[in-house]
Amino acid sequence: MMANNNKVLELHLTNNCNNNCEFCSFGEKEDRDIDLKVLDEILSKEKINKIALSGGEPTISKKIFQVLEYLKNKRYSVGVATNGRMLSNDAFFNKLKDYNINHFYVSLLSYKRETHDKLTRTKNSFDQTMKGIKKLVKNNQKIIIDYVITKDNVKDLYETVKMIHDMSPKIMVKLRLVEPVGFAKKKISSLFPALRLLEEELSKIKSYSNKKNVKVLAIPLCLFNSKLINSDYDYIKQNLDDFSLFKLSDENIKKVKIKENFLKKVDFCASCRLRKRCVGIYTDVEDEFINFFKNKKLTKNDYEK
Repeated sequence: MMANNNKVLELHLTNNCNNNCEFCSFGEKEDRDIDLKVLDEILSKEKINKIALSGGEPTISKKIFQVLEYLKNKRYSVGVATNGRMLSNDAFFNKLKDYNINHFYVSLLSYKRETHDKLTRTKNSFDQTMKGIKKLVKNNQKIIIDYVITKDNVKDLYETVKMIHDMSPKIMVKLRLVEPVGFAKKKISSLFPALRLLEEELSKIKSYSNKKNVKVLAIPLCLFNSKLINSDYDYIKQNLDDFSLFKLSDENIKKVKIKENFLKKVDFCASCRLRKRCVGIYTDVEDEFINFFKNKKLTKNDYEK
């Protein structure tokens, strides 16, 4: 895929979080501090288009409003990646909406309260996140839902998408697999969803009336049946290389390859006719894919050359 000219600066305001997700990409929590002088220097040198405030949980950072004030009236598109819980607080929300935030990227892990709270390992997190999302809808904010697929919520995928669009059909839902980093690195096999169940849930999207507002990111194409890929490829996005991402934390900045090392094409992929369009598989759970296809009867009309 040809890269475009988008440049995104991701600001890690903190590694601390008010959730405790068992698949957290950071692992151990720690305080961080953004030096606005360094930020100013970077923005003067790089042609940045978009700025993403992230964490940890950026809404609990002591510097979030200082950073937003700095960015106010500048040309950048600003997004906030959040679990949405602080948005349930009226005073915080009212202060936040005064800033020109382009979109909110909200993590939601199920339409079931008990499943969401289990994955966040935080009681009442579902209720607060849902309250935050509803406030965003009421205030006509642009919302993107981040749904991380795990063993515990894979069967909830389709119903969660429907619940979200019952609140507002304009909400974009992005689906992605749990990644073998941070807390999940050592126990990815126990967190990874059953591929058979994932295939079933993804296939339901084919006939979903609002599938234009569902995007599937970095999920190997072998988990979709061939008819779905050929007729509905518009919602299956493999867009890992279409922008440059810069990360800023403390006083360090680095350009990051979106396609991480744990997502690769391996020997197992050699015979697949979709390999040129696919991001590959998660090498930490390669055996999961191999076993899945050993038990699945493939034909030349499916995935083979």
